[in-house]
Amino acid sequence: MAVQSGGRIIVGGEFPSVNGVGRNNIARLNANGTLDGSFDAGTGANDTVQALAVQPDGKVLMAGFFTNVSGVARSRVARLNANGSLDTGFAGGGANDVVFALVRQPDGRIVIGGNFTSAGGSGRNRIARLTANGSLDTSFDPGSGVTGGSVLCLALQSNGRVLLGGSFTTVGGTVRWSLARLFGGESGGGSCTYTIVPTSIVAPAGGTTGTITVTAGTSCAWTATSNVPWATITSGASGSGNGTVGYAVSANTGAPRTGTLTIAGQTFTIEQAAGDTGCFYTVAPSTLNVGGDAVPGATVAVTTGASCAWEATVRNTDAPWVKLVSAQLASGQVVTPRMVGELGDVNRRLALTGTGARR
Repeated sequence: MAVQSGGRIIVGGEFPSVNGVGRNNIARLNANGTLDGSFDAGTGANDTVQALAVQPDGKVLMAGFFTNVSGVARSRVARLNANGSLDTGFAGGGANDVVFALVRQPDGRIVIGGNFTSAGGSGRNRIARLTANGSLDTSFDPGSGVTGGSVLCLALQSNGRVLLGGSFTTVGGTVRWSLARLFGGESGGGSCTYTIVPTSIVAPAGGTTGTITVTAGTSCAWTATSNVPWATITSGASGSGNGTVGYAVSANTGAPRTGTLTIAGQTFTIEQAAGDTGCFYTVAPSTLNVGGDAVPGATVAVTTGASCAWEATVRNTDAPWVKLVSAQLASGQVVTPRMVGELGDVNRRLALTGTGARR
C-alpha cells in the first residue's frame, strides 16, 4: 500500500472487489477506510499487484505479476494517473517476469527488482532502473545482475544508494547473501539533489514557449517528461548536472486547463486560460411600441462578454423622428433611442441594429 496526500490510501494485491464494489487488484480508500469512488482503474490489473509508490504529482506507480492494466498490455510495471486511469505516456515495455519491488528516486527514475531476466527489451537480471517515462535507463547497468534467487524488496538511502534484499546469493558476480547495496547509477553514488526554476507558469490561451533551469550536481543525471499531450518538451529531455529544459504549450480552444511536466523528479505546473469561444449578444426589450406623443427616451440593454465590442445604429434611414442619445460600447451599457417628433396619425416603425465585433 501507499499513502497519498490528504491521507487517502492506495491498496494493491489480489482481490476482485473492495467494500462490495468491483476493483481488480488496485483501489484507493479514503482516510476513514471507505472506498474512494473517484479513483477508478477500469478493469484494473489482470493479476496480483505487489508494489506501489506515489509520485509528487499524485500519479501511482505499480508493479507485480500482471500483464494487462485497464485493458492495455503492461508487463509487470505500469503507472496510473491521479484519478486511477492508465497513464498511456508511461512506456509499457516493463519486465518479462514478476516485479516484486520498486522504489522511485528523487530525479523521477524508478528502480525495480524481482525475478525477471529482461527489462525494457534488454537483458537485466532481477534488478533494473527505468526512466521517468518508463523506458529502460541504460546508464544503470548492474552487470551480471542478481543470481541465485529473486530481489524481494528495495530501499533508497539518503545518499542515493540502493539497498536490495531477497533470496539471492550473488550480485554483480560478487557473493552477497540476501542483502546488497548498489550505487545509485552516478559515479561514486553520492547524494543528488535537484531544483528547477521556475516551478509553474500561467500560460495564455494562445499558447507559449519557455525554458526551465535545472540545478544539480555534476554527476547527477535527470530526465524531463510531459504528463499532458498539449505541453511538449522541445529541448533538454535529459541531462546531467546543471541544464535547461525547453517546452511549448499549445493554444487552448476550450475550458481552462492544468497540466504538469516532471523534470528531475520535480513538478512543473502549467495553468492555461480558456480559449476564445466567441461573442454572443442579447438585447432587451427587442421591440418597443409607443403612442402618438413624443417619447423623451427609452433604453435597450445589451448583454455580452466583457471583451466583446458592439455598436448601435438606426437601420431606417427614413426615420428622422428617432435619434440615438447614447450608445456606450461596453458590456451591459444601454442604447437610448429618443422620439423627437409627434407621431400623429401615421404608424411608423423603428429598427435598431446592433452589430458585434470580436476584439
